Amino acid sequence: LEFRRVLFRSVEGAKEIARNTRGPIASIYYQGLMRLDQGVDVVEKSVVSYGGVQAGSHYFQSVGLKAADCVAGLLPRTPELLITVLATWRIGAIYQPLFTAFESKAIEHRIATAQTKMIVTNSEQRPKLNDIHNVQILTVGPADVQNYDADFWQELKSQSSTFESVKLDFDADFLMMFTSGTTGLAKSVPVPLKAIVAFKEYMR
Repeated sequence: LEFRRVLFRSVEGAKEIARNTRGPIASIYYQGLMRLDQGVDVVEKSVVSYGGVQAGSHYFQSVGLKAADCVAGLLPRTPELLITVLATWRIGAIYQPLFTAFESKAIEHRIATAQTKMIVTNSEQRPKLNDIHNVQILTVGPADVQNYDADFWQELKSQSSTFESVKLDFDADFLMMFTSGTTGLAKSVPVPLKAIVAFKEYMR
């Protein structure tokens, strides 16, 4: 019982310090400490998602991305993918999923058609983008020095962990999908926010 009391005081003291300390690191730690009673795994995920999403939003804006711009994710199901999607939506931009099984030509067509401004990918998928130009590329893992890619985690480390989301109306697009392309070139299908209502009903 005494150990629990000491631990409680220590955690509460850490919360107080983090809450009263300015800067991104303190904010991230505070979010983790608030979920300490839910287990270490939950704390770790909250730190990654909270700090990463906020920092990702700041980074996107710092390189000139804005509402209604298209940001593509060529990533497997990893924390970086989640951060990319949520950070895109936080700045009011449109998220464009790219299937990792796509070959270069399929990717190039979708990027050109959607007028995509940035692609977030990893070192495994990066070679598929070698012939794509005039699009910013953010890479998870070692940056491609030859192509001057930005490194995902290195860039996010330098950003603030607090960000106020951009508000959109229901008619604004938030997702850029494409047809299968089985009867010709794939066609873009912008999806507005109001479609979320239908998505919710479909998932029930």
